Amino acid sequence: MSLLKKTVKSMAQYLKKVSMFSLVLWSLILYMIATRLPAIRDSYSLEGVKAPSLTLVDLNGKIKRWPEDLPAPVIFVFWATWCGPCKVELNRYNAAIQKKEIPYDRFYAINIGEEPSLVKASLQEHNYTFQVLLDVNEEANHFFKVNATPTVVHIDKDQKISWVASGVSPTAIYRAIQLTK
Repeated sequence: MSLLKKTVKSMAQYLKKVSMFSLVLWSLILYMIATRLPAIRDSYSLEGVKAPSLTLVDLNGKIKRWPEDLPAPVIFVFWATWCGPCKVELNRYNAAIQKKEIPYDRFYAINIGEEPSLVKASLQEHNYTFQVLLDVNEEANHFFKVNATPTVVHIDKDQKISWVASGVSPTAIYRAIQLTK
């Protein structure tokens, strides 16, 4: 077989592989988008809705009611200790709170369904200085349709939900600063 024929044959095999790779890659991307569509739809459906009264518990067992005990505007971040993206997002919020870009009394990390001792250990391990509440009855979790962590919820001064996002958001800190100005 001549060198030209070998080269053409090799190129044809390579292009078949590239095409298969592209097909698999695009299929994976479309699958990821399709599985996220319900969460995205739910997030948008909450925007503009008045947030309900919530009963949460702090790490000392004290009941905190929203909006009675927590001022508006407020930022809630639903998280879990095992969640890698939560650590990224919570580190960013922690830094913004320490720099006083976001007021301490406007940010609450709401843990979903974990033991208080585990949550306290995680706070110490990561040197988080923000306030943490527990959604013991999962009422906030259900109302805000949290199906992924982290989920960020912004509630404006009129007690209406102004933004909901799941996962790490590049605009989260900017939005939080604007909300709490």
